[in-house]
Amino acid sequence: MNIQALKNLIDLHSKFRQSYSINEGIKENALILNKDENGLFCVFYFERGEIQWCKKFSSEDEACDFFLAQFKFYEKITL
Repeated sequence: MNIQALKNLIDLHSKFRQSYSINEGIKENALILNKDENGLFCVFYFERGEIQWCKKFSSEDEACDFFLAQFKFYEKITL
């Protein structure tokens, strides 16, 4: 899966647009997927002005799969 496909899927199924950010910068209390300055894909949760946890991937596909799994967990939905 690539970022655009992930974005389309999440946008279609999410009721809370403010609860995530995919290549759109940092939002408070949100699950985030960004590409860093080293070309790594970073999936993290940002809360209270701090990154609560972060996982980095060299593969866009792996990052998208991980983001989707975390999104399902946080949103408590099935896709």
